Amino acid sequence: MALSKALDGFRPSRKKGSAPNSTGMSEYTIASGYAVNIFSGDVVTINAGNIEGLGNDVPLGVFGGVNYTKDGEYVYGKYWPASTSASDIVAHIYDDANYTFVCQADASVTAGDVYSTTFNVTLGAGSTFTGRSGHGLEAGTRGDDGAMTVLGAFKEPGNALGDAFPRVEIIWKQHMDAYPTVGVSAG
Repeated sequence: MALSKALDGFRPSRKKGSAPNSTGMSEYTIASGYAVNIFSGDVVTINAGNIEGLGNDVPLGVFGGVNYTKDGEYVYGKYWPASTSASDIVAHIYDDANYTFVCQADASVTAGDVYSTTFNVTLGAGSTFTGRSGHGLEAGTRGDDGAMTVLGAFKEPGNALGDAFPRVEIIWKQHMDAYPTVGVSAG
């Protein structure tokens, strides 16, 4: 039984390798008045020291929530409301390059894709009601220079590689903390 398409962002799964998984997040800032919603589970980048939506940039990590002071009141939210003017903004980001995440693909991903190809992020709209992302794996970008690679199918009933919209575990192949500069040589 295949899953229906319901992209809901990236959820932390584990830490690849033998290190313990703290599922910790790092704190970053968002510029006051930043004019784009950022939802829990959205893939984000950093620009001029501030968290921003991904666009076509290299990922820094996955947005986990935000807190800030607005009009004298402390706010903790699952998403950043576009154009909010606030102080003391703290964005919580899952930013370890070795974290793996679970997400849904927007089309079929096969066993032949596991560890052998890369994909980009599909930037779907999030929900201001739930605070959840609309991001997922964009199966049509299958190639050699994408942002992530598939480690396998997420183990849940009714989910398998080859299904129309499988949930998969991914790891970043492009990441701010592990992204080589083109043209740099080792010698």
